[in-house]
Amino acid sequence: MNLVRAGLPPVLSDTVALSDKTNLHFRYFRPLNGQNSAVIFLHRGHEHSGRLIEPIESLGIDDRWIFAWDARGHGLSGGTLDSFETAINDLEEFVSFISAQYKIPRNKMTFVAHSFSAVLLTEWIREYQPDLEGLILLAPAFRINLFVPFAYEVLSALNSVFPNLKVASFVRGALLTRNSNEAKAYDRDKLVTKAISVKVLLEMKKRAMLSIRAATRINVPVLVLLAGSDPIVDRKCQLMFFDLLSSQKKVLRTFSGMRHDIFHELNRDEAFDLMRFFICELT
Repeated sequence: MNLVRAGLPPVLSDTVALSDKTNLHFRYFRPLNGQNSAVIFLHRGHEHSGRLIEPIESLGIDDRWIFAWDARGHGLSGGTLDSFETAINDLEEFVSFISAQYKIPRNKMTFVAHSFSAVLLTEWIREYQPDLEGLILLAPAFRINLFVPFAYEVLSALNSVFPNLKVASFVRGALLTRNSNEAKAYDRDKLVTKAISVKVLLEMKKRAMLSIRAATRINVPVLVLLAGSDPIVDRKCQLMFFDLLSSQKKVLRTFSGMRHDIFHELNRDEAFDLMRFFICELT
């Protein structure tokens, strides 16, 4: 499928079969100048790569390969995400596929990860210790605000009795963005996965703490973008992670008034300018 936008290469789509035969769908852009570097976008939990196409096109990066996957059980990908370790293994397989198929070394890969996927990315780094080019983390979900007192304790008790239990997300578009059109688009998107495994949610909480403690091992350039009015995730954990990074080049920027979905927020130009400049500086 090609969707041509003036001045930019077309977006393409494909699938890769994982080792357990699950088909993983992804979208990608070819670079205009044939470089062997890439930017890999990892969508927020519940989302899919289709919702990243407009932000990617708005960034206007045309001198690198760009990839955006549908995580297992999301968007057009098959399977069910039933453990956090599975997501980590999927990411390793996906990155290995990109490296082999498109001849892109890992040290020429920059990752852009939002929310849940920022934890996934940092845990993958902790386990596999890849040599990467750079990281951009948007509103990383090192701790999710569940709003209900003792929510994690209740979920843990339920998980012990019903290990395959899923719960519907409380998040609606209005909590993600002040842009009413984008909020409505999110709420009516049929490819948005509304439910999440309780097991994955609990594992993510534990994994996030491991990621924070392991931030000292990360020494590649890192850009962290935070939403100043984010009701979804805890800010203290985000700042703790940033402070522990060993990167010589690390940048933190908070955008006043923004909610969790920076990609689809109002007045996002400054955030996009920072991402664009950060990526260009890595070249």
